[in-house]
Amino acid sequence: MEHIIQRVLLNYNIIGYNAIKNGKCYIIDCGEDKFILNSHRRNKKGIKELFQFKEDIYNNGFRKTSRVVKSNNGNSYIITKDRIYYLTTYIENENKMELSLFYKSTMQVLRNFHKCTKELHPEKYRLRREYGKTIDKYIRRLVFLVNLKQELNMKIIKAPLDSKVYDILNAYDNIFDKCLLILRSVVPKSSEKLLRYKFCISNLGLDNFGEVEGKILLRDIPKIKQSYYLTDLGSLLNSIENSSSIKWNYSFFEELVNTYNKEETFIDEEIYLLYCFTIFPYRLYEICKGIYKKQNTSNINILRNEFDYLIEVKENLDLWIKKFEEKYNM
Repeated sequence: MEHIIQRVLLNYNIIGYNAIKNGKCYIIDCGEDKFILNSHRRNKKGIKELFQFKEDIYNNGFRKTSRVVKSNNGNSYIITKDRIYYLTTYIENENKMELSLFYKSTMQVLRNFHKCTKELHPEKYRLRREYGKTIDKYIRRLVFLVNLKQELNMKIIKAPLDSKVYDILNAYDNIFDKCLLILRSVVPKSSEKLLRYKFCISNLGLDNFGEVEGKILLRDIPKIKQSYYLTDLGSLLNSIENSSSIKWNYSFFEELVNTYNKEETFIDEEIYLLYCFTIFPYRLYEICKGIYKKQNTSNINILRNEFDYLIEVKENLDLWIKKFEEKYNM
């Protein structure tokens, strides 16, 4: 791998550097400057269109994200035998900003991102509508959790954390019911006409943002979908809610929604989708998937702590549900 990185970086005249693996990418530390070296499969669908999207959204005014660094030949990416590599500017989180301000700033950045997509057309990037696919994905996840609870109740599965998992699933039962009720009533094909934005990044969380010189930036746009923009807002709110760094309260959570939705009004379908995507138990799903689909129980003590925290978060969710339903007469 080191040889490939060296060969790719020669296209940028980068010789003296330290490559540090960071998830699926590499931080390229050149001393004064740092970059991120990203890669995709060579046959990855839509990679060229993704670069075009990044260029277009930059030209539309969205500058609060990393920039693709052009090679010596002016190319946005380098093609090798098996992979496509591209270099972006590095966004480091300085962690100087007060947390509540940081969270509000992520909402402003997300709002700005979505607004800058308004005049873009999915057809240009060969994106297919994924509204129905998105709904189906969330329903499948919820059905997995509901079925898992039933199997644990019948003692079909025997794993080290079965009783703890069952207690958590039982506590979240009302959330599964509420989400399934909403998602099964959505008519995906009509949503494109009703919702104000057509693009989303998907799986957005606090880790996607960084602070540089007092400004909050989106680290990268790894992929783009023609689907519910509310998945971005809902998953980011959920990520903030699951952060142990700040004491949660409903008024602050509502303030975050208002920060994003400044000078706008949600239509009915947006209200229901925001409600669903915000209360969806992302973290619980990932933990249960790890235990029962991937058989990963190597860190039992850490998982127990996670479950204890999920019980605390559930109290916040119940308050959010109560206040949200009162506000919107649901």
